[in-house]
Amino acid sequence: MLRNKPDSSGSVADCIGLGIMLVFYIPLLHFMFEDGWDWFLYDFTEFFLFMVFIVGPGYGIFLLISNIHWKIFGGEIVHYSSSAIYIQQKKLWRREVVIPWDCVTDVEPYDEPIWLALVPTKDPTVCLTYKTPAGKARKIRFGFHLNQKQQAYVVERVRELCVESFEK
Repeated sequence: MLRNKPDSSGSVADCIGLGIMLVFYIPLLHFMFEDGWDWFLYDFTEFFLFMVFIVGPGYGIFLLISNIHWKIFGGEIVHYSSSAIYIQQKKLWRREVVIPWDCVTDVEPYDEPIWLALVPTKDPTVCLTYKTPAGKARKIRFGFHLNQKQQAYVVERVRELCVESFEK
């Protein structure tokens, strides 16, 4: 039904950005820890500086590495059988989900909230809601970088497949 691979052309700019961040981050990390680890346990100001200058940029570097990995090696495959839909996403960690058709409760187009504009979430465009065997509702987002026409097709096709599975 869907095979999607990101455009790897943007990974060069991300690699340059990662290099620039590391040039400044590694000396700062060395400067903060040259006296040992005990300094940030006793003084709130130094702990705050640790969070701002080490943890914040460290998280940004992790997100950038994740984004580079997604652009170079990532992808997703969505296929189906008469009994289930199979969603395999290959990001930094591989995720494979098998959802039986009778567990699917809703499928809808997904637009990211505006507050996620600064977080590299790879803009999933289809949201599928399903029930787990334990009865909990879960959501999975897939269909990265689909245009409006492709998004509408995938949503309608999954809805048709749900109806077909209930008719059997």
